[in-house]
Amino acid sequence: MSDRPWLKAYGDSPATIDADRYPSVTALMEQAMQRYAERVAFRSLGRTLSYREVDRLSAAFCAFLQQRLGVRKGDRIAVMLPNLAAFRQVQFVDALPKSTVGKILRRELRAA
Repeated sequence: MSDRPWLKAYGDSPATIDADRYPSVTALMEQAMQRYAERVAFRSLGRTLSYREVDRLSAAFCAFLQQRLGVRKGDRIAVMLPNLAAFRQVQFVDALPKSTVGKILRRELRAA
């Protein structure tokens, strides 16, 4: 364990996982939405969301993206937000979240 000192910070969480247990992050999240519906899924910007709330909000956001904007499986969506739950919500529409944060940061650093 000395070659991986960060494992001490994991507490009771496992140091390894079965990466083949779920076929995708979406499948993992769908199971979590059902299994942990009343538990806290996200705490961010002073707000707490349960898995049930994230599931409901994700479904509504996905419906908007698909029905109003025509987003389809495999489309890329630029998410110009802090790295928050929006990334997970975009995955439920089978689109690929594309962060713009790195590009913005590089541009700001060049301008500084």
